Amino acid sequence: MHFRIALIVVGVIALTVAVASVLRVPELSRRIACQQNMKHIAMAVKVYGMPDGQDAAALLRFGESAGMAPEEMICPSSGLDKCNYVIVPHSLVTKQGVDNRLVVMYEPKSNHGDGGNIFFADGHATFARGALYDRYVRNPTRWWDDEGKQP
Repeated sequence: MHFRIALIVVGVIALTVAVASVLRVPELSRRIACQQNMKHIAMAVKVYGMPDGQDAAALLRFGESAGMAPEEMICPSSGLDKCNYVIVPHSLVTKQGVDNRLVVMYEPKSNHGDGGNIFFADGHATFARGALYDRYVRNPTRWWDDEGKQP
């Protein structure tokens, strides 16, 4: 009798964990698609130079002139039909010898609810939450100097 109850409890716990995992998969796939969009934008910036202006409209015009599809300019998690990625103008990704730690592009925390993707000059993107996200965005060219240590 106790064995059956224990088995039922374990089954319910396993089912709860499985359902929670399945519910997270769509957001994870949107996060990855968002990072890929950022990589495509950054590659276009390397090839064509910086957009003329840093607002969303300028970024969309830039993407169109670089031959990018409009959906590549929008985070799939944002729920918006407009671009809200932010390019850091002073990252100078087209210069040789640029510091690979520089933040090239980021997105608002609101796109994913609890953090955002950050794209770096070396071509990698990472998802950051909370204080780490704030640290990258607050000082994108010298974030590693905050509190004297790298994350």
